[in-house]
Amino acid sequence: MKRLTAFDPTVIGSYRLLGVLGSGGMGRVYLGQSPSGRPVAVKVVRAELLDDAATRRRFAREVAAARTISPLFTAAVVDADTEAESPWLATTYIDGPSLEQWVDQNGALAPRAVLTLAAGLAEAVGSIHRAGLVHRDIKPSNVLLSPAGPHVIDFGLVLAAHSTRVSMGRPVGTPSYMAPECIHGEEAGPPADIFSLGATLVFAATGRNLVESEAVYAQIMQITQGRFELSQVPAELRPLIARCLSLRPEDRPTAGKLIAVLANDGVPAPEPGWYETASTVPSGVVLDLHPRSGRFSRRETLVAGGVAVFAVLGGAGAWFAVHDRAADRPARAATSPRPGTVLWLAKSGAQPTAGGPSATRIIPDGAKRVVAASVSEVFAQTTDGRRLWTHPLPARFVDAHAWQGAVLVADATGLRLLDPASGRQRFAVDAVGSLKAGGAIQHMVSSAERAFVDVDAATVVLDEQGGRLWRQPGESPLAADARWLLTHDRTDATVQVGLRDAATGHRRWLARYGASDRPPGGPPPGGGPPGGPSGGPPLVDDAWSRAEAHLGAELVAVRDGQDLRVLRLRDGGIVWHWASPTPIAAIAVAGDLLLVGADPLTALTFATGTTAWQSPLRGARMAISADRRTIVVAADRTITAMDPTGRPQWQTELPTAVPHAVPDRVIVDQRTAFVTFKPMGRQEQPLDVDVVAVALA
Repeated sequence: MKRLTAFDPTVIGSYRLLGVLGSGGMGRVYLGQSPSGRPVAVKVVRAELLDDAATRRRFAREVAAARTISPLFTAAVVDADTEAESPWLATTYIDGPSLEQWVDQNGALAPRAVLTLAAGLAEAVGSIHRAGLVHRDIKPSNVLLSPAGPHVIDFGLVLAAHSTRVSMGRPVGTPSYMAPECIHGEEAGPPADIFSLGATLVFAATGRNLVESEAVYAQIMQITQGRFELSQVPAELRPLIARCLSLRPEDRPTAGKLIAVLANDGVPAPEPGWYETASTVPSGVVLDLHPRSGRFSRRETLVAGGVAVFAVLGGAGAWFAVHDRAADRPARAATSPRPGTVLWLAKSGAQPTAGGPSATRIIPDGAKRVVAASVSEVFAQTTDGRRLWTHPLPARFVDAHAWQGAVLVADATGLRLLDPASGRQRFAVDAVGSLKAGGAIQHMVSSAERAFVDVDAATVVLDEQGGRLWRQPGESPLAADARWLLTHDRTDATVQVGLRDAATGHRRWLARYGASDRPPGGPPPGGGPPGGPSGGPPLVDDAWSRAEAHLGAELVAVRDGQDLRVLRLRDGGIVWHWASPTPIAAIAVAGDLLLVGADPLTALTFATGTTAWQSPLRGARMAISADRRTIVVAADRTITAMDPTGRPQWQTELPTAVPHAVPDRVIVDQRTAFVTFKPMGRQEQPLDVDVVAVALA
């Protein structure tokens, strides 16, 4: 991101501009911040084009088109004003490079990553076509890469499918990614986007454009004659790409056909780091792009000869012959594990402390790496126990969070942000020198953009670089999101809850209510999780008496031990109050439901407190998948996935290697659920296994 210049605006609409993300032929794109602190991308029409009525119409068309496309595959429209003096469009900010930037800086993608890219682009293009539109400018600079997959942006050239004829004298698009029919001035329908998709895959797989002549005329001649050099494209990708580059539009697959072929072949779904890998397809493995239920017909294979004649395929021969042989052999593509399959187990090495088992923190990730923090150090190791790095702590460990793609660690005297792969320290903050506090750090909470530290009986807020933003004495942070910080303080008789603007510290409201009696260390008779394997007394779990909160769009849920209250975000008024008859292990928010991990697991309607459903799972720890469709629950010697109606999707028994432990946390990413464990009672010996990774989808 570049700094704003003296010629750039600082505010557009209600959005404060922070820097320049890029520029195009029609507009300049800025990183903006909404009034609540959320990042957005703001596109503003160039000043020199403001008097051009055609530009204004095209921009209005772009905004209208972007609103119709599924936000799964593009940047969702947040706000726009096409009638403003300087028309603008605000979309969600996708924190990732463009395909062009990534390949230019890091080289071509691995073949498996190209297939994941192809599947994501096919879904995106299919979404555009289902809306009755044609993008007309699919190219690497208009594809953003994120952990969730590729996103197609910039709808400046989009038109309805029945209005896509352009004149020969003014071809529309980028020459090296334009379909031959567009250059000829013929109808540019959905197949034109498929051609551009194929050219984009060539760039992703080789780091080179489909045609590379400096002269635009030479590029046009190569496109219209189908003279493409594909020898550098990995052999397993050539059949698919060559089909997309067929000269005749009717010979190219539809987006739906591409999706079917790739899905049926078990192409890897995107997950964090999917486009960063430098690995290749294992030797001897050929990805069969034509499975029984999704293969191209023999006619579809043969009619692509217009490209195959000019493509240089090395020793592979004509690509349709390769396809015929591949179709006759069994598919050998790797398939995704069945949901609920235990992927791996790990012993983190975390040492429980005398302060209780929850005084440690274990942070697993999809790289088969576990970061653990104990009383005097934080360290990382592989799932097979190989130590990667160790970082000693100068004082007693307090807490650790996954934050900013790293691990934020707090001890009693300061904070440090550590790279999870190398242990390299990105920044360090001293409680006395930087936070201007004389006491010890007690705990911290974090949002995507900020860390909120409880130190010296005050809340101190840090930005992404460790800089201090604001400080508020007399309050302790409990929960935070991009907009708000919820504070929580309790005396023997009173609970005080406050809401502040996370960016500025400005108070919105302060509420007080009576504090209920805490349970006396364990669950009441007849309630709560069971005792040990021998049927002994109930287990002591400090989670039952703690406070926690979850912020929603209009409501906030606050738990104090077995007491649960839902308050309005606008004024702190209590909407409803529920006292659980059994101890609560954890709460979570799933859409319009508030999940209460008691005995039994209970789903309450967030707005009213009425019971939506119950499950016999007891003492549950929970997490919600990114698509909000799956609730993962760890409890009662099982890991269970259920939908928001409470219907089980799958259930997995805990491995026998986890004999005397209770779940501590559940963490989910795109494809994996991680469950971390802590010892029962006050055991101070490390567990033999304290992390279980399970396939989520």
